[in-house]
Amino acid sequence: MASDVVQMQVKAQDAHHPPPMKIEHTPILSMICGPICLPCFITQSWFVLNEGEQKIVLNTGVLVGEAREPGCYFYNWFNREIRTVSTKKSCTEIKHCKVADRDGNPIIVGAVVVAQVVEPRRALLDVQNLGQFVEQQAMAIVRQTLSHYAFESTDGSPSIRSDTAHINDMLAEAMNVIVKPIGVRIISFRLDELSYAPEIATIMLKRQAAKAVVEARKIIVEGAVQLAQSSVEALQARGIKLTEHQRGTLMANLLTVLCATETES
Repeated sequence: MASDVVQMQVKAQDAHHPPPMKIEHTPILSMICGPICLPCFITQSWFVLNEGEQKIVLNTGVLVGEAREPGCYFYNWFNREIRTVSTKKSCTEIKHCKVADRDGNPIIVGAVVVAQVVEPRRALLDVQNLGQFVEQQAMAIVRQTLSHYAFESTDGSPSIRSDTAHINDMLAEAMNVIVKPIGVRIISFRLDELSYAPEIATIMLKRQAAKAVVEARKIIVEGAVQLAQSSVEALQARGIKLTEHQRGTLMANLLTVLCATETES
C-alpha cells in the first residue's frame, strides 16, 4: 500500500511539472529565405510609369491610387494589381462595314476613328475592353447615321458621296456622346471607303452609265438648239425673210442634222 501511495505522489508531481520542451534547430531554408524576402519585397513594390501612359493601383479590388506623371512609384506588391492605359492618340480602322442607305441599297463603308484617353480611371474601370468597345460602337454609329442618307442623290438633296465632310462631323459628335462617360475623346471620324455592295454593283454601274448618256444627250440637244437659233437669226440679219413655217422647218432640219452628227461622233 505504501509503495502504491508513493508512486501516485510521484506521478502527481510529474503532472504538475511536465518535462522541458525539446527545441528544434531552425531549418537552413528558413535562414536563407528570411534575409532574401525583404529585398524581394522592396524590389517588387516599385513600378515605373512611362511617357504617354497612366496607371491605377488596386489593392484587394479597391482603387487606392493613380500614377499620372512619368517616374518611379512604390506601393506594397502584396494583393496589388496595376492596370495601365495609353494616353497617346490611337487609330481604330473599320473595314468593309455593310450598311443600308436611305433607299435600302447595300453599300460597303470603311472608316478611321482617332481617339484619345483623357480620364484613365474611367477607361480602365468602366469598360472591359476599350479597343473593342470603341470599334463596335463606331460601327453602330456608322450604320445608324448613314441610314438617313442616300448613297447618291439625283434631286440635289444631301447624300453620302456629296456630303462626306458634314457626315464625318456628325459621326464624330455622335461617337463623343457615347465614349465620353468612359473617359475617351474622339478627335476625328472619317469615312475612307464608299462603294456599292457586290450584289448590286453591276446594276448601279449600268444605272450610272445610263445617267451619263442622258446627261450627254441633254448637252447635245441644248447645243443644237443654240446653233439652229443662231443660224436663223444670222439669215434674218442678212435680209432673208422667213415665214413662221419656214423658220420651223429650217430649225427642225438643223436640229436633226446636228443631233444626228453629234450622236454618231
